[in-house]
Amino acid sequence: MGSVILRSGGAPPGRIGRMRAVLAVGCGILGLITPAAVQAEEPTTGRELPAAFSGRSYGGFGNRPQQGATGDFWYSNPSPRVGDVVTFGAEDPPHVVMTYYWTFGDGTSASGRQVDKTFTGSGSFVVTLQTVDYGMVTRVSTKTVSVAPVVPPVNQLDPTRLGFAPGLGDVRSIVPLSSTRALAASADLGLLVLDISQNNAWRIIGAQDEPSPAKGVVAYGHYAVMISDAHAGRVVDFSNEANPRVVAQLPFSALRAGVRGSLLYLASGSYGLRVIDMSNPLSPSLVASLSGLAQDIAFHPNAAVAYVPSSTSLRVLDVSQTLPRELTPINGSGYWFGCAVNASGTLLAAARTNAGAGLSFYSIANPSSPMWVSNAPSTLQAYKCAFAGNSVAAFTENAFTVVDVSNPATPVMGMTSAGIVDARPRGSDFYVANGISVRRFVGAGTAYTVASELRSDRSDRAGVATNGSTAVVASMTGAALVVDTSDAANPRVAGQVPASGMGVRVRGQNAYLASTTGLRVVDLRNPAVPVVTATLSTLSCRDVEVTSDGFAYTASFANGVGVVDLRGSTPAFVRFVDTPGSARSLALDEARGLLAVADGTGGVRMMSIANRSAPQEVGVGTVPALESAQRAVFGGSHLFVGTDTKVLVYGVASPNSPQEIQRENFSAAGLASDGSRFFLARSTLGVEVWEWSASAGRFVPATTMAAVSGKVDAVAVYGGMALNAEPGSPVVSYRLFAQP
Repeated sequence: MGSVILRSGGAPPGRIGRMRAVLAVGCGILGLITPAAVQAEEPTTGRELPAAFSGRSYGGFGNRPQQGATGDFWYSNPSPRVGDVVTFGAEDPPHVVMTYYWTFGDGTSASGRQVDKTFTGSGSFVVTLQTVDYGMVTRVSTKTVSVAPVVPPVNQLDPTRLGFAPGLGDVRSIVPLSSTRALAASADLGLLVLDISQNNAWRIIGAQDEPSPAKGVVAYGHYAVMISDAHAGRVVDFSNEANPRVVAQLPFSALRAGVRGSLLYLASGSYGLRVIDMSNPLSPSLVASLSGLAQDIAFHPNAAVAYVPSSTSLRVLDVSQTLPRELTPINGSGYWFGCAVNASGTLLAAARTNAGAGLSFYSIANPSSPMWVSNAPSTLQAYKCAFAGNSVAAFTENAFTVVDVSNPATPVMGMTSAGIVDARPRGSDFYVANGISVRRFVGAGTAYTVASELRSDRSDRAGVATNGSTAVVASMTGAALVVDTSDAANPRVAGQVPASGMGVRVRGQNAYLASTTGLRVVDLRNPAVPVVTATLSTLSCRDVEVTSDGFAYTASFANGVGVVDLRGSTPAFVRFVDTPGSARSLALDEARGLLAVADGTGGVRMMSIANRSAPQEVGVGTVPALESAQRAVFGGSHLFVGTDTKVLVYGVASPNSPQEIQRENFSAAGLASDGSRFFLARSTLGVEVWEWSASAGRFVPATTMAAVSGKVDAVAVYGGMALNAEPGSPVVSYRLFAQP
């Protein structure tokens, strides 16, 4: 932006220069001033006034600038798009300036103090205002206006979830189907299908297409019934293991469930026992309901008898008919929670909270009349139990204990493992879930050890970046995950980088991982085996940006911005560029040669990287008191900045003077942009997409992409696709626009 003063004495013949004299009368002074007598304060720029000004005479006080005249102008929309009406207005009023002439950098022009202009193409346009005041002084002011392309209307912005790379999430239950397959219930995602064929190499094959909370699972052929104590159940078809599909809903919650024949029994706590006909899994129907508290259910393998823990008794039910019939219960003190029957149908275990009998054993030689045999040692207080061979796993609030019942009359306490929430048997093995992992315990009697384990990565996602086919997800507490996104509908975790990180960028076949232990360069050509090719351990940093011509910039806390030259065979640290605050995050606009630094309490520092190795500050955007700039992203001529509790929008058409134009009183864990829209990771609210509203004169939310596994920590946008990074699922892919 600039303003230049031109004198009439320097005007060419035929224009103002033709005026041989200007008669100035005022305050009793009469003077004749000729052009030759006028000395220009500045050299002429060679600019001419429009022909419309030719041959006109003006009154005034000679060639002295009018007091208060600036020649500057304003325009109404800092970020116009093609087709938007932009109003331009001169700052100088008519009693100071006689004529106003505008050119818009696209071959069009206009006159008048205030004019409207509609740009028909996108790009950067130099808008010029020429004014002539009553003192015969011409001023020229210019500003560059960036016009964005037309953005599809809101109804064309139609994010569609394509798929997600599942993690275990908060895994609550596991059911082994065979020696190679198991089902797991995740409180975040619902059904997971696991390959358990290789010890210590278990992996997730697929996850249900409509994630929903689940705390238990039972199998019925190639269907799984997902249950939750607080949500409706789901029937999931897992015949296609890679893409299990929800095919029906059960409008009931349940604590535990069991299948006998074609009937599903739901132990629904105070809602009693519900019986569901599953003969058509696509349309399950309620066929019976039995009132009374139902905490769990176990079936006798050789008789039509079921056992259901209630509040003060263990109910014994005849299930030979659709409507269960009450038989003589087992009464006793304490609160009855869980039960299990051994594979041979000879022994029943009942778990309850009782200081003298936390786990009791009953002979069920007569299935309808259980007979007490013994109690486990009184120190054991259990609320669930499961048989595997001659051993029983008894669950307390925060652990499980194995009890050897080879001789049911004298149970023997064995090993204890902390944190188990559920266990299911297969043969003599226990398959257990503890919220953060699933394991297989092998052994017999009282001695069991862990043979296999698959852990859940529940750590927060600090950042995500992609080159389209490969994404890297950084975590502040765990390994960085490499996700194959070549098939966006079926992203999968391909490998991991054994290092944590706070920020990440992917450029070509390399990833750049920023962390407090240094900047790492990672070769992604084989996503299954990513290789760290360089580490700058002295360059502690929180974020990184990489240019296409081989320079990296790091947000290096108190050291400001670090500069790294990547053009050689080995990355070379160049220098630090100090900032007044603490550099937290970076945003790159390579086309304009700009780097924005979210500098904590130092606000937003705008830097020119025209000289790649020596960034220079060119402007500053302030943040509210008691706030600090945490993250930033460019989108056209706007910059979104996240502080501790707010999201700020700056107009940066002129990077020398960023202007705050909008403030939202909420925080965003992550920010991304596709050039015109902004994507805000709002944790449990998912990802909000904000776009400019010409009618409102501000950015407004257009749509929301819901979190799959509870919350979104980071978001990246690439080629019409969005990737959300979530604790329960490393990557969730979205197509942003409806198909034409």
